[in-house]
Amino acid sequence: MTDDGEPLQLGGAKRRALLALLLLRPGEVLPRERLIDGLWGESPPDTAANAVQVHIHGLRKLLGADRVTTHGTSYSVRVDPGELDLQRFEELVGRGNDALGRGDAETAAAALHEALALWRGQALADLTNKPFVGAERARLENQRLAALEAYQTARRTLVEELGIEPSAELQQLERAILQQDESIAAPSASPPRNLPAPRTALIGRELELAAVTALLRRGDVRLLTLTGPGGTGKTRLALEAARELGGFAGGHLVRRSRAGP
Repeated sequence: MTDDGEPLQLGGAKRRALLALLLLRPGEVLPRERLIDGLWGESPPDTAANAVQVHIHGLRKLLGADRVTTHGTSYSVRVDPGELDLQRFEELVGRGNDALGRGDAETAAAALHEALALWRGQALADLTNKPFVGAERARLENQRLAALEAYQTARRTLVEELGIEPSAELQQLERAILQQDESIAAPSASPPRNLPAPRTALIGRELELAAVTALLRRGDVRLLTLTGPGGTGKTRLALEAARELGGFAGGHLVRRSRAGP
């Protein structure tokens, strides 16, 4: 996602996954329970509903309140025409199939080529561990394969009936798609290099993590201190927050123990 050509810093994996869930159904009002199921599966934490609200608030601040809309306990995202690659892909595939049905193989091949060129690797590649990804990735892959089959049909028609061989660019793209060539894959995000790798997953603290990262993303927050008794996980929470933010790059996070029960 970009803003005037510059990539937007969407935040941690949970927020990116939530936005992906909304963008997979642009304009559709999705109940909070459906979002929770998609993010956490069958065993969500008690704080899941609050965490969704925190992430929605963050998305509204980042994208604009008119983009991410609240409908009671449901949410939707507005996408303008031409903004979302998935919608563009579906429109081009529809245009290609219509042209193929009319016998216009040349127009069909061009539209389907443009649609397939929008694929830059595996769908939802950076959200592999989220419960909703498997089914959605399979759905999108089926759409890609159907478009590829329609393109191949249009190509055969051009070659066999009209004697028109597709361009070298089209042939190269087809080979890359068939072979899942890494050259068409989007670059993967590099993990922060200045943080120790966690030994275990952070469980049950999604709300605190969302609150901490939301504060650190504010332009007026340069220092955030986590306080509490020793042994309550302040360091672990601080490291996870730094990891979601891509490492320490500007603001500072400090943990401080206090005496008491």
